[in-house]
Amino acid sequence: VAVLGPHIRQMSFEVGLDVVQDLLATVPPGHPTESLVANHADPSKRYFNLNLLIRRQLISAFPGIQILDVDKDTVTDHSYHSYRRGKDKTQRQYSFVMLKAPKPVGI
Repeated sequence: VAVLGPHIRQMSFEVGLDVVQDLLATVPPGHPTESLVANHADPSKRYFNLNLLIRRQLISAFPGIQILDVDKDTVTDHSYHSYRRGKDKTQRQYSFVMLKAPKPVGI
């Protein structure tokens, strides 16, 4: 099971075209990229779906994984810290990852 905690969501994640290319380079082979990027009013920017990228990376690395999502945008939900919202005045949000190895067969 993977739980996606609070993080920046697509309509808050405005990035330049160079960042879009860097993020698209991390999409696992065989996964579509179209729905990861949405147009922005500024032609030099896009909105990027980091949540969907994370899901595709998890599914690629751990086939059959169950993914739960708290569905919180750290930019629009003021219960969470956000550099995008507060710039250098904000505190930091921390996330933790725990991997648990499967039980060995026959033990």
